Amino acid sequence: MYNKTQAGDALAWIYIGASVYLESQAIKKRDELLEYLEAEPLKPERHQDFLNGLRKLKSLGSLNSRAVYDCVLEIFINNPDNQDVKMLVFQTGYWYSSIQEPPKIYSLDKLSQIESLLGKKKEIETLTARLDNNSDEVFLEISKSIENLALPESDDNLVKRKVVETIDLFFEKYSSLLLQRMANNPANKDLQLLFKSTLKSIDRPDPDLYEKFLVSLLKDIVLDPKNKDFKDFLMYSLEKAPGIAGVSSLNIYNTVLDLFEDSTFQKDLRTLVLDIGRWHFSRKNWLRRRAKPEDEQQMQNDILMRLHQ
Repeated sequence: MYNKTQAGDALAWIYIGASVYLESQAIKKRDELLEYLEAEPLKPERHQDFLNGLRKLKSLGSLNSRAVYDCVLEIFINNPDNQDVKMLVFQTGYWYSSIQEPPKIYSLDKLSQIESLLGKKKEIETLTARLDNNSDEVFLEISKSIENLALPESDDNLVKRKVVETIDLFFEKYSSLLLQRMANNPANKDLQLLFKSTLKSIDRPDPDLYEKFLVSLLKDIVLDPKNKDFKDFLMYSLEKAPGIAGVSSLNIYNTVLDLFEDSTFQKDLRTLVLDIGRWHFSRKNWLRRRAKPEDEQQMQNDILMRLHQ
């Protein structure tokens, strides 16, 4: 015979099993509704059928309901001027908010936020397309617009995530073009300022382009080794260089050694070689984050081998 504890456990398992079954059935019905809507997403009749189906859904839960709201937002992204779709977004958003724990209110302000995000997405896509124009004038004009790329205030949703992706793609393309321009003119003060501000907005610049830019920067600085501003910018750029599987610090170190060997300003460049050498060896010794004594000796030997007789 079951005791009370065993009977309670059995009832608990029955409840869990029933909950899992009801949730799986709700997910199945959800997927059927989404498939029905996506077949003809601009038909108002389907919108009404879809919304009626949503109201009958039980046991879906807030996590599984997010796919519903995301699907409707995707339709809105592709048809931002369609008023029927706009109303569908509002009504679906209202339903989605009502089944959250705790329930939330979906107001017209939420819909306005989404429309603002769509406007920002279009604005950024236009800027990205304009980057194909290779004119320096257009590039600088676009650069001035970067400070206006801040996202409008809004809750997290699919549209916001899409806008963030669009911004990331813009900065990826913009930073590559900026690095190409800097490789051609590394001493340009305006480009240096743009470079610093851009690095705040991107996680990982293109490593190959970044390395070419650093090499170009080194070739210029050896011609003016006493220029402190130029050297400070170089060291800043080295510290911001992409790390793992990125810029090869060994290539940069070997480049400055070659330039040192060919230079007529060896006395002035010795400190620069040591600074870049320490940067290189500190990246090799990522646990210590600094050059070891044997690395310091290696750098001295490298310099001595390249001194003019």
